[in-house]
Amino acid sequence: MKQDIYISLNGSGSSSFNIKLHYVFVNYLLDLAEAISDSDFDVNMDIFETDKIKEQIEQHQFISVKEIESQDQNLLILKISYKNIEKIFTSENIDTESHKILTFNEKDGIKTIHFFLDKSNYILISNLFPLLKNSVFENLAPQVDEHILAAEYLDIIDFAMGEEGPDAVMSSFIEVKVKVEGEIISQTGGEIFDGFIHYKIPLLNILLLNHPIEYKIIYK
Repeated sequence: MKQDIYISLNGSGSSSFNIKLHYVFVNYLLDLAEAISDSDFDVNMDIFETDKIKEQIEQHQFISVKEIESQDQNLLILKISYKNIEKIFTSENIDTESHKILTFNEKDGIKTIHFFLDKSNYILISNLFPLLKNSVFENLAPQVDEHILAAEYLDIIDFAMGEEGPDAVMSSFIEVKVKVEGEIISQTGGEIFDGFIHYKIPLLNILLLNHPIEYKIIYK
């Protein structure tokens, strides 16, 4: 996944996603769909049900979908705007006050964005994108009550997707570019160039979450 994020001084902004599935995962999804299909199976089925994704995302009062399209079975393009970046990952029904995914603070004109993701608050991502609550994705996602080693996880992928599966996981990354309105004072975990803070996160780190993923941006 490649994502560009733009954040204004008041915490509003926009984001664009480009999500590309490895063909190994596409074949895995198609095999599962065929196995559970109650009718004629269509190998050209729409893996990204864009209408449903749009409807699910816009259930969140702080987000609107500006563009969504799936040109191929393995590619999803999504652009959203948001009113408050902190409240996107907030839920009134879940006690994660001490471990919010995202906090946005300001003091004396200095603004701080703090990103913290671990197993205790990962559920807030699936609340934002209900597609991740599908059993297929849940089985591959971080397991809250288990500590699975990377080697063990890759063995599971090998069994589920074949010998190409582990290499597909190891070669997959989430790349995020963040642009803030103002001057960057400091940041952790990324690199600054072309006016953006660039983050590159191995997908395996997200799938396991054996260790928290944490970043901070301070700007004015």
